[in-house]
Amino acid sequence: MQAQREFVYGLTEVNRNQIKEATRIANPGCFATALELGIFPLVASGLVKSKVIADMKTGSSGSGAKAAANTHHPKRANSFYAYKAFEHQHQPEVEQLLWSVNSKWSSECNLVFQVHSIPVVRGIFASIYVTPTKSMTRDEVGKLFREFYGNEFFIRLVEGSPDINWVKNTTSSISAGRQAATP
Repeated sequence: MQAQREFVYGLTEVNRNQIKEATRIANPGCFATALELGIFPLVASGLVKSKVIADMKTGSSGSGAKAAANTHHPKRANSFYAYKAFEHQHQPEVEQLLWSVNSKWSSECNLVFQVHSIPVVRGIFASIYVTPTKSMTRDEVGKLFREFYGNEFFIRLVEGSPDINWVKNTTSSISAGRQAATP
């Protein structure tokens, strides 16, 4: 446990300054990164209450390094299914980061985190549903995301739905962050 405290969480868009000074950096998981980048501006601003639903989808290159029958590309290439229901290993990682920026997170919010395998090779598509603390227009949500990520090299904010093909074989993330929110 002491050794864990010596690590800085390696999500650059959130911990850039701490990473610059760190001698030990913890590598964020792929689903965790997608979810954290998609919700961080809202949580850090205290704009999320109640339940958060993260509906996450990945291609066949996902699922970690451990080989299993359901992670084999030929099985996943033409299939769509949920896996690791209510037990995904990245959920505590996400909750810890969100609690670190907003201590109300753990007492006021409940994260439902479900992952799916989709018939593509690369990419993660995250649909994140939140209950906001106040009504926000689409433009207000977009402005908040631009304030947090406007100068980030690897994040592209777009109108409408992103397409995972836009970021295949890159280190970029795309976020729509544009839906109107009503409590």
